[in-house]
Amino acid sequence: MEANETPPETARREVKEESGLEIEFITQENVWVDRWNASSFERPYMCLLEEIPVYRDRPAHQHVDFIYIGRPSGGGKMDEAVWFTLNEVEAMVSDQDIFEETKQTIRHLLTGSFTPCADTTLYSLPQQAKT
Repeated sequence: MEANETPPETARREVKEESGLEIEFITQENVWVDRWNASSFERPYMCLLEEIPVYRDRPAHQHVDFIYIGRPSGGGKMDEAVWFTLNEVEAMVSDQDIFEETKQTIRHLLTGSFTPCADTTLYSLPQQAKT
């Protein structure tokens, strides 16, 4: 997060920087507040306390992750996206090809009580080479 940036602003900025896509969040708000002394911002789909192991000279530490679910609303090149069905996601090796919590989220979105869209195909932009 950058100074004076809310978590949803950070998520939108990061998606735009990494993919060129503008997104809209799939929201699940209970109450929306817009008052002089307090205002709501989009609630994350899920929050995680992530254990980060030792890496080179960096000690083990924790990340607090706010996970937002969104869909493209403009920009970017969707023709460069790679599409996966739920069966293809399920066939991926957990924590090698895909994080297990990502599989759980996709499974919930596509088979749970909250369905973001009629199509059951998800996509991922091409991965950049890891350095």
